[in-house]
Amino acid sequence: MSAKFKSLVGFGLILSLNSMARASEEPPTAGELAAQLRGARGLSAGEAALVGLTGEQYGQVVSAAETFVTANRQAIEPLLNAVAVARKNVVLAYEQNSEDIGEKEQLLLAATSALESASAAMLASAHAAMGTESTSKHARLGQNRLLDPSVALLDLTDPQKTAVRAAQRDRDRVLRHHRDRKNPHAVKQALDSYETAIQATLTEPQRTERQQLIAAASTHLPAILAAESASSPE
Repeated sequence: MSAKFKSLVGFGLILSLNSMARASEEPPTAGELAAQLRGARGLSAGEAALVGLTGEQYGQVVSAAETFVTANRQAIEPLLNAVAVARKNVVLAYEQNSEDIGEKEQLLLAATSALESASAAMLASAHAAMGTESTSKHARLGQNRLLDPSVALLDLTDPQKTAVRAAQRDRDRVLRHHRDRKNPHAVKQALDSYETAIQATLTEPQRTERQQLIAAASTHLPAILAAESASSPE
């Protein structure tokens, strides 16, 4: 498995962690809140690349999110904060190897659902820019919010979803653990074990589709990142 493949497999995890990293005492800008909203709604740069957006389309998504946040900041900011707190609690549960990870994840889903209800207009604007195929793929991401994006896009059976979640938790108990994540051998072993479990869970056509999604995403990502940067001057 290539280094690029490994990096993209973990892309959703990295983006999730990065979305919480802001620790400034200053109020967030509208652009920063819009980035949080895109991440919470499954429209981060990595996810946009996986669903096949062009840089131009993603620029329109970024604009739709910023316009929505600017007009609805008072209502939307507390909901974004609730999602950030819930996500942080999930990360902390993994760091401490807690027994209530599943409970924390359900609280994250609840906070995300409340945000989704309040930001439906933004998502409609984003979907209008995305096109039918990418909108359909994005909807599947939303239906499988706790799965890694490159797997969530596949047409999985319920037993497959359960197996994928178990593999992700085993991996994340290492990658997010306060001590194990600093151990290169443990991290490599966790990533390799995860990939082995995923390969065993998916059918051959699903494995091929996943490889194609990741390869296509690596092609789309540079233009998407450029559009994100160009649209966020703050």
